[in-house]
Amino acid sequence: MAETDNKNQRQETQDVNSPKLSVDDDVRLRYIGFDVGSKKIGELFRSGKEQESFLTHVREKRERNDILRDTSNFREERISATERYILLAVSLFVLVSTFLPVTPWISGYFETRTEVAITASKPAGDAALGNDSTAALLGGATEEGSPAVEGASAPVERTGFQDLQVKKTRTRIEKTPFKLSGAQLFARFGDFSSDVFSSGIALKITGILFLFFVLLIYGVPSYIIYSILTIKGDPDAAALKLKKALRVGWFPVILWALMLVLSVAGADYGFDTTGALKQVGDGYGMSSFLGLLGSGFYISLGGCMFAGVKSVEI
Repeated sequence: MAETDNKNQRQETQDVNSPKLSVDDDVRLRYIGFDVGSKKIGELFRSGKEQESFLTHVREKRERNDILRDTSNFREERISATERYILLAVSLFVLVSTFLPVTPWISGYFETRTEVAITASKPAGDAALGNDSTAALLGGATEEGSPAVEGASAPVERTGFQDLQVKKTRTRIEKTPFKLSGAQLFARFGDFSSDVFSSGIALKITGILFLFFVLLIYGVPSYIIYSILTIKGDPDAAALKLKKALRVGWFPVILWALMLVLSVAGADYGFDTTGALKQVGDGYGMSSFLGLLGSGFYISLGGCMFAGVKSVEI
């Protein structure tokens, strides 16, 4: 009995999977979604010539073993001509900016403090009458060099009263800007090296890294420009070669990050900071490092970072 049931089940399975069973074309098209409206699908081609052209194109693709659609995203270039021109322009601007005074790498100011003497005078009679307001006292103030008498006070004959003259001083602060472009900094690096390498270990290492940073700012854009202009051949293979070339843009970024970490550690100066730039401060730290860097430094850093980011996208 059990064998009969199993035999009947196998027979039913064969009947279901039998190729003799077919589905009406109208039902099949409706099932897979071709019959969107109430009407059947119309002609795919407007003419026999268009159909023949399409079939010829399909046959040629098969001969080339081309399995991608004509509008596939895989057919897009890894890096377009426009992107190449942008990379070329950015690299050139990084190089040119190192020579421009308007884009300094080092920016700060010298601060000069001078004591200026001033004198204030008023009749002694006013003091006797109790009128000793600050406004009246400073009303006759004059800078040093005026006919006022030196000293805390000096008697002057005046209609039976004596004038009171008080000498005061005030601090005058003058700021003198100081800027160095990248090229100027590279040329004068020897002038600062003795002070840098006589300071704490963090500043010594920073000085070495900064020198390599300057060299890379000239080397990286030059190498990228050379690669863009010389790499030829298959677009896909050329893009992969350019991708490797653009990776060097990360090297200056890594050096900057290391210098920033070292500035957090800080260091003592091995030289007298009297008369130095205000941004130098009394000790080396992050505020000194970031405060001394000008716009040109960050332009160069951003240009290299742009190339590095592009290497990730390709």
